[in-house]
Amino acid sequence: MPLQIAPTRIVRVDYEASSLAGVVSILPSQEAGRCEWDIQSAYGSTDSRGMVRNVTVTVTITITLPRWVGRDKAPAPERAEWDRFLRALEAHERGHERIVRDGTPAMTRRLEGARATAFSDTHHEESDRIQERSDSYDQRTNHGRTPLPGTNITIPAAALSR
Repeated sequence: MPLQIAPTRIVRVDYEASSLAGVVSILPSQEAGRCEWDIQSAYGSTDSRGMVRNVTVTVTITITLPRWVGRDKAPAPERAEWDRFLRALEAHERGHERIVRDGTPAMTRRLEGARATAFSDTHHEESDRIQERSDSYDQRTNHGRTPLPGTNITIPAAALSR
């Protein structure tokens, strides 16, 4: 099978806080979640013209999301806002995942038609193309913050007065 995409791995990073304001203060401000991927490619042989044969592209994707330790003890409005934020963040990271999943079939096709001497360069060009699409997605959505409320956390007024 020339293209193999493993099931996406979800990793949770714990943030311990007693309130939504507390967890917001310790979350990374720019990247509360991440989608990372690794694309490996290889070929089994070459033909008499130096064209690769038996190309395999293997993709692994990892989405990292925060977990608020203390969420279950927080007031209902804070839990609701955290849950909304987390759904928006996961949806944004899944957008990156889609970009990778949608981009790797074209990468595989290009690699299958490559000369052995250009195989590595073709791999890097296609990997760069996928990264550029991902970067553009972050620019268009301001890292998931738009459309509003997106991944912006609105702290309920009651939480600020505690």
